[in-house]
Amino acid sequence: WEFNVTEKLKRLPLYPAPGPGAALKNSKVVVPDEVAPLADAIMDWFIAADAALPEGVTKGEVLELLEDLAVVENPDDEKWCMLWLRVGADNHMDEKRRLEGTHFNKVLELFATAMSHRPAEENRQEFAERINKELSARARIHAEKSSATAASAMNAPAQGMKPPAAAPGAAPGMLQIPQPFSIPGSELPEHQHSAMDDLNMELMTVKSQMKPFEGKLQRGVSLTPAEERRYSKLQQRQTDLSTRIAEAGG
Repeated sequence: WEFNVTEKLKRLPLYPAPGPGAALKNSKVVVPDEVAPLADAIMDWFIAADAALPEGVTKGEVLELLEDLAVVENPDDEKWCMLWLRVGADNHMDEKRRLEGTHFNKVLELFATAMSHRPAEENRQEFAERINKELSARARIHAEKSSATAASAMNAPAQGMKPPAAAPGAAPGMLQIPQPFSIPGSELPEHQHSAMDDLNMELMTVKSQMKPFEGKLQRGVSLTPAEERRYSKLQQRQTDLSTRIAEAGG
């Protein structure tokens, strides 16, 4: 009898227990040593941007962030940036890969690689302080946008309705169907106000990105060719935004 039971057990389709799922793997944060001074600021930016952006944090958004922070001059020219974009991608075209979402660990990996490619003579502490300040400023802007969007969504139904009013000749206490209404001229200023807020927040971001370069110039430190190009682009962007704000009546 024991022999028969043993033989039957040997023929059972037994499989090993499943390993941890993707959600569990992604929830475990691994902070490389190279990026430890920036980890908290990157996390704050990632959470705020993921909540504010319609598609969440995409690979293209992260690469643009590196360029805006002057960590790299052009991600398309850096092999390690393109390798990060292509490894594990679901698409075969770089344009579509940029639209794919990414998770926090992958962002940390990219920043760690970027830190390893920084010049050896660079002041790492000063560099980390600048990046932390700019990431914190961007996180605040994303958080403000998320709050404004949520408040607008909550108030939208109330803006298009008015309290029930008795129709002429209607009996007192009779239920009236609410009629839609709009305050004359109210929609346009609200939209203009929203657009103005976006322009002002973008202008604040540009100014915060210019501060490290202006600080160097005030200390008499020359900018590198890449920094000069980046600073020139930011100056042009600041001029364009200021002009648009002035034209809009801001």
